[in-house]
Amino acid sequence: MRRLLLSLAGALAVSCDLASAADEAHSPEKLAAQLASADRDTRREAAYQLNKLGAAAKPALPALIKALDDPDKQVWSFSVSAIAALGTQAKDAIPALLDDLHSKKSRASRDRERRQALFRSAYALTRIGPEAIPPLIEGLKDEDPGLRAGSAKALGGMGPAARTAIPALVENLSHSDAEVRREVVDALGLIGAETIPALRKALAATDPAVRSGAALAICQLVQPAHELGPAVADTLAKEADPNVRAALVTAVPKVGIESSRAIPLLISALKSDQEPVRRAAVTSLMILPAAKGPIVANLAALLKDPDPAVSQRAAVVLGRFGGASRAAAPALLELATQQKPPAPAYLEALGQIGPSVVPEILRAIEKENPDLLTRDHWSIKCLQALGGPAAPALTQALSSPSVAVRLVAARGLGELGPAGASVTDSLAAGITDADPRVRATVLAGLVSVRMPAAKVVPKVQAAFKDPSPAVRLTAAQLVPYLGADARTLAPSLLAALNDPEPAVRGATVQALGSVGAAAEPAVARLLEVLASSDASARTRIIAVFGAIGPGAYAAVPELKKLAQDPSPEVRGAAVSALSKVDQAGMRLPVLLAALGDKDLSVRRAAAEATGEMGDKARDATAALTELVQHAENRDFALEALRQIQVRSVPHLLQMLAMSDAGVRAFACERLARIGPEAKEAIPALETIEREGEPNFLRRAARDALRRIQP
Repeated sequence: MRRLLLSLAGALAVSCDLASAADEAHSPEKLAAQLASADRDTRREAAYQLNKLGAAAKPALPALIKALDDPDKQVWSFSVSAIAALGTQAKDAIPALLDDLHSKKSRASRDRERRQALFRSAYALTRIGPEAIPPLIEGLKDEDPGLRAGSAKALGGMGPAARTAIPALVENLSHSDAEVRREVVDALGLIGAETIPALRKALAATDPAVRSGAALAICQLVQPAHELGPAVADTLAKEADPNVRAALVTAVPKVGIESSRAIPLLISALKSDQEPVRRAAVTSLMILPAAKGPIVANLAALLKDPDPAVSQRAAVVLGRFGGASRAAAPALLELATQQKPPAPAYLEALGQIGPSVVPEILRAIEKENPDLLTRDHWSIKCLQALGGPAAPALTQALSSPSVAVRLVAARGLGELGPAGASVTDSLAAGITDADPRVRATVLAGLVSVRMPAAKVVPKVQAAFKDPSPAVRLTAAQLVPYLGADARTLAPSLLAALNDPEPAVRGATVQALGSVGAAAEPAVARLLEVLASSDASARTRIIAVFGAIGPGAYAAVPELKKLAQDPSPEVRGAAVSALSKVDQAGMRLPVLLAALGDKDLSVRRAAAEATGEMGDKARDATAALTELVQHAENRDFALEALRQIQVRSVPHLLQMLAMSDAGVRAFACERLARIGPEAKEAIPALETIEREGEPNFLRRAARDALRRIQP
């Protein structure tokens, strides 16, 4: 036991010795010496440790003051923080810290660094406290704006203790430098109630910058200066300068002016033709204490202003009040129904007020012509702005006796998109509505809100048999949005090709392309329709053949004919479709002919189709090489050559001789892949490596040479 105790005692002694050594290493005296080291990292570590010591770093103050001139930012930063931590003990650092505030003496070159230096140095002066106030007041009189701004920041940080600086701060409200004015305003606000007499006097100054600064400083006061209310109101009533007026308007909610006087002042400011004043009015109306009711009433009256700009500004503020503006909803609705189209401000305001306005929106359109209730109708835009919260009221409206209301309710629910998944069953009830417009809208809405495929596909299928062409047309138009689930609708689409309505037949052709190979049974019928169709319809039918793929092989002869159609759109579509339908390689002659077509879009389609054939299309190398020579063809022709992995050295040599650096680099890359078999290209490649421009081309030639002659 005794042996154990002796061992523990020894360990404790060693531990104490180590701690003592560590304390000695971090003593302020040793760290102060290290601050003078030539090694940057040693100085950084010393400044860091002194910062950690806090008040215990006092013996190192002279070294820390010298370190404020250190060229390293980290050394300076830790040093100024260490000085700040000393508080009142660091009064000897005041001159050096003031130097750091001075624009011409500061080491900071960039704005961000300068602001950081100002903030840190000012904070250190704030921590030093009263001893720094006289030199800081002198700093407010210096010609240098950086010193003035920093002095103001330091004084503001001291709060009421810096009251003796108030006159000097007020004098700087008219300074030409914006940063000085901003720091002075903040400082006056932070000093607090002691500034009120000086600010009241400044509100009557002849210089508008002083009046504006005084008003902004009033806004910054932590405690509302109610005694300044009359002065602010009186000054605002007669003020003409827009910047001063904006500042005074901002101050109105901060000085306790009675609502009966404040609201008319702010409403008048909202009507101003001066943008800064209007912006300030909007903000102040939003934060005026306990006055939402009277404000809403005044704004509702302002909606009737003959100037549309004023009326719309009122709507913007009402919208920001949200549900508190419920009483203004009738006036907003009246504007929405009277204007064609209504200004977005009114619709957005209704949307921001919330779902309580939905019944009124629906009442406003009860007698509207249902055919006019499109997605662009004001009622739909309002419901879009309301979003999901409107769903319960809209669901209930699906049973309204008014067709217009049911139609808007169905369209509004559909506009919710995926967010309306919870209303799919309620919306689906409208699929049997007596009015076909409602049925069609409900069907589209079910797809929009992402009703599960197992439920929505049967409803789309049933809609193909609806007596109304509008519903059948909607069913056909929705098929492309069902994705892979649409394949089961192929029989319905095939039947719809015989629909008596041309619009339904046209939409059906478009829809067939989205079911892919499942549309194969429609090929024969589509070929029949093709013969009597115009160019636009032929293009759509051809696209369906391409989507079906090899299953549409019966259309190959017709596609070959259409590749020579007078219409370039038809020719291009035929070339693209042929490459997908004819997988036996019989398509290449048609593609080769199309590569020489006079129309750019056809040539592009042919090149893309040729590229998709890969190395089976190498016979197209000559035609594609010819295309590459012309800038308009170059990109798609090169891509096709890349896909077919061209290996024809003569054609690649032809490309090496072209002027375009990208084409020549492509040829180098392909020759490199061919390797030693491309030795006849060596002279041309050596010339490019020696004389070619730009650098990437020379590198490509060098790489090709290494691969050809290892």
